[in-house]
Amino acid sequence: MSTPLTIQSPPGLTVDELAAKLAEASANGYGTWLTCVSYRPASPAIGPSPAMPVTDASLGFDWNYGKVFLTTQKLLGADEESLETVRKRGENLASTHYLAQRILENDGLSDEDRVTQLKALFARKKPGAPTPVGKR
Repeated sequence: MSTPLTIQSPPGLTVDELAAKLAEASANGYGTWLTCVSYRPASPAIGPSPAMPVTDASLGFDWNYGKVFLTTQKLLGADEESLETVRKRGENLASTHYLAQRILENDGLSDEDRVTQLKALFARKKPGAPTPVGKR
């Protein structure tokens, strides 16, 4: 005999709990108020809490079975431009680390030459600009 499938939900608001809160708000005269999802933007904000209007609700299926999803006017999270900026900065940091390591491990350089090349490396303006590291 098989046991029925039960869905374990993480702590959070159930549909019934949300419906009760919304019904209470509507009964108290707030039925025309806009529903929103609050979020924390990437930069500090002064004034009203950052919030994105909810435009739809849908039932999850397949791997998302047992969940209700609220769709917002815009996707919440980092935009593509911000992600690209972070990616480029990460690549620049990795490149700089690699070049600095090569300078430090280069036995053909004097300590003075190492310092000079490290200063030049950290003073460069363009990410990925070539920096001489001398012969190994």
